[in-house]
Amino acid sequence: YKIDRLTRSIVDQEAILSELLKYRCNFECVVEDINFKNSSGMTMLRLMAVINQGEIERTSERTIFGLKGAVEQGHLNRAPFGYKKIGKKVVIDEVDSYYVKKVIDLYLQGNSQLKVLDWLNKNYTGTRTFQKRTIETMLHNELYTGYKYVTNPEDKYSRILVKCVDPIISMETWKQLE
Repeated sequence: YKIDRLTRSIVDQEAILSELLKYRCNFECVVEDINFKNSSGMTMLRLMAVINQGEIERTSERTIFGLKGAVEQGHLNRAPFGYKKIGKKVVIDEVDSYYVKKVIDLYLQGNSQLKVLDWLNKNYTGTRTFQKRTIETMLHNELYTGYKYVTNPEDKYSRILVKCVDPIISMETWKQLE
């Protein structure tokens, strides 16, 4: 339909063009009139690739910035065990957060994950049954400290901790789990 529907990557576009030229093939866009059989057409095609890649990179930056802002306001896709969603916001679930604290305390006292799992399944007052993976997730979820890792808007190749919800455990307790 349009050249940016083929790819928005300069490298990928050059590879595709190379293959097409190798086999003396052409392609046509429904909306854009591009002739890549001459130098002017090839130049235009490459300029469009640069513009298209720049647009996708700008969109990515805006998305990362927006996600960081949403996380800072406590808007997460889902609420982990110990929290609940009220509208878009994630807040502490007073009942389930007790079990999160207890699981972490039992583990820090030297109990194995299987013993902690057994305790949780025997003592949880709700209707769900827990798996070993649930314990692993609880022990490795930084959100329980009130913070979440997000992509750094200034450097999309690094992550930063962002305060986003009320904590269930302290940062000191979290560091003991590391």
